[in-house]
Amino acid sequence: MQIGKETGDLYENYKTISNRFDTVSNCLLGDTTTINTIQ
Repeated sequence: MQIGKETGDLYENYKTISNRFDTVSNCLLGDTTTINTIQ
């Protein structure tokens, strides 16, 4: 199913962007313990 594949790709892209954002946030804040506590 083409629709399923496209949805899957979008989800993968979202996860990648989300992971990058987390990485940048960690670098900016410089304290992963604080982030883990907030979440």
